[in-house]
Amino acid sequence: MATDQGDSSSFLQLPPELLSRILCELPGPSVAVVACTCRLLRAAASLDSVWRHRCRAEYRVWVAKQSMVDAGVCFRELYTNLLYPYKQILGLWQPLIGPYGGLLNVVVEGYWILGWMYMPPRDPRVSEPMRRKPLFRISLGALGTTQVHCMYGHNGPHMAHIQISTNNEFSTKCVQTDFHRMSGGRQEGASRTFA
Repeated sequence: MATDQGDSSSFLQLPPELLSRILCELPGPSVAVVACTCRLLRAAASLDSVWRHRCRAEYRVWVAKQSMVDAGVCFRELYTNLLYPYKQILGLWQPLIGPYGGLLNVVVEGYWILGWMYMPPRDPRVSEPMRRKPLFRISLGALGTTQVHCMYGHNGPHMAHIQISTNNEFSTKCVQTDFHRMSGGRQEGASRTFA
């Protein structure tokens, strides 16, 4: 019967390609834990192929590797800094703004997370399809930091914040509220809450 030391050393003697393939089958948080155990597993867990597999398996992200290289983003950064921290806001949400609030669909598109607002058609054309507008975008910035941009308003994308609460709600708030001013000084859409 083999000892515990013999079992672990034989595992670590596997070729690096096989170790990385085994790590591909673990959930992302478990890959991070395994990477803390020794240098060899840390090196295997640092391979971009492991994190590309996790992005595809957990979040259905199908991005060409070359487009990631062109954007200066690696799959490990995409997973650890963007997809995993914002996983709880993905999906359909209802704005908390009355009976005609529409729907918000938060999806992963490439290496961004986008919030698409679906609103009812304009009166009286109720048989037309719902209107779709981008509300916010979360992307990776320099050094793996995330950047949140509000896409709403007339002056293009601008900085915003997202606050995720523990009771299945999150809210978006614009930093540059002047971008939401309508003619006549009325302000529109600077802060929204979703449940």
